Amino acid sequence: MREVGRLIIVATIALSEFGCASFTRDRLTGWNCVSDVAAGDVEGSAFYSFDRTGRPSSDGMDWQWRATDRDLHITMSTLDREPFGIPPTITLVVDLPREFFRRRGRVEFRTGGADRPQADPRFVDRRYRQLQYNINIPASEFRKLAESGPLYLVAVDRSDAILRTVQLDPDAIARGEAVMHSAQSQAAAMASKLRERCTPEYESRDIVIA
Repeated sequence: MREVGRLIIVATIALSEFGCASFTRDRLTGWNCVSDVAAGDVEGSAFYSFDRTGRPSSDGMDWQWRATDRDLHITMSTLDREPFGIPPTITLVVDLPREFFRRRGRVEFRTGGADRPQADPRFVDRRYRQLQYNINIPASEFRKLAESGPLYLVAVDRSDAILRTVQLDPDAIARGEAVMHSAQSQAAAMASKLRERCTPEYESRDIVIA
């Protein structure tokens, strides 16, 4: 009782001197169940999200394969657009220094040989967005092209000189999908014991007493 009395006195002093008192209260907003699985050169991840009552709100999964050529970094993954009526797409995200863009460079997805220029404009990106280039290839088309020969991601300058080259690994798709589904199974197992194994999310609210 003595401690409670002290708290009341302190609160009274604060109110009298400053006209208000405030404190932070955290409110549970939901739960996240996330799993990441790595195997060699591929990584897979999956998540399930729930609202504060435990009702499902969203879910997703993906995989990634990465490779480099000096300061060029490429990530290959599958972009799942099927919920929107669009077939699965292989996405190539290319990170390059800003100096490359200043040289008016571009990146190309090439087939058959790294020195064979790409004539299909769908597989050429000259736009530089947040230090990245992006090329999207229908997954079915990617697989067919892989059957006819090696695939490359090539960075060239405005004079068509090759600056960087990465040979893509089509087999990474199967490995990536395997670890992705493994991550999905783990995330689903976590979701079955939501409050024990998943991460709670809170919203902090400042409450003011005037």
